[in-house]
Amino acid sequence: MLEKLFGLASLGSTFASVSLLHRFLSKLIVIFALTIISSIAAGILLIALFYAFYCLLNYYGLDPYASLAIVSFLLLAVTVMLACVTAEKIKNLRQFPPSTMRQNFPSFNHVEKIVVAFFDGFLSH
Repeated sequence: MLEKLFGLASLGSTFASVSLLHRFLSKLIVIFALTIISSIAAGILLIALFYAFYCLLNYYGLDPYASLAIVSFLLLAVTVMLACVTAEKIKNLRQFPPSTMRQNFPSFNHVEKIVVAFFDGFLSH
């Protein structure tokens, strides 16, 4: 049993060392990092926009507390809108049927069958 686990571990390390998989994972990490950086930059820009709007309201003679109330209401509305869009996207993601991936990419189904047959045979000996 221990030999089979070592064999599986070495098989996993062989798959992990494949340059194609390594390039794919590195590109995926770069995309993820750029998404986070872009989100932070968009948040900073949005905060600056709200602050400029607050200063503009004060400049044209509105009371600072009224300006704060207006900007706070707008900020709350934007936050609620983004939360609703995020919740809707998560709900759509949960409703994504797993069989869709296999139908769109039939080669994955074939590869999955080969891998399952390999592991069934490997674990039965």
